[in-house]
Amino acid sequence: MIAQLCQNGFQGLLCIRSGNTSEADQDHYLRHGAHCVLGKEMRMQDMVTKIKQAYVAHHAAKQPFYQPDQLALLGLQSIGEGSEDERKSHEMMLMAEDCADM
Repeated sequence: MIAQLCQNGFQGLLCIRSGNTSEADQDHYLRHGAHCVLGKEMRMQDMVTKIKQAYVAHHAAKQPFYQPDQLALLGLQSIGEGSEDERKSHEMMLMAEDCADM
């Protein structure tokens, strides 16, 4: 189903909630386009945190650099100097940390 959604142009966050969460199952889901895998045994707060982190990573991949007003919401002036990869990694880390605190 995930591969079909991707083939049909769906660009939103795709999360799988399943009782089948072995390492092989998770690799299969992720290879076919899922952004996160949530086990049925997972506590609700842990699911919320994992979904937030997946959303931030998914959104950052679509829009890797934020506008000044968006950075201000994060309490930042700028991402800083360095390569594009360093800035993107730093930004994703900061946003994932913010999500974990929500």
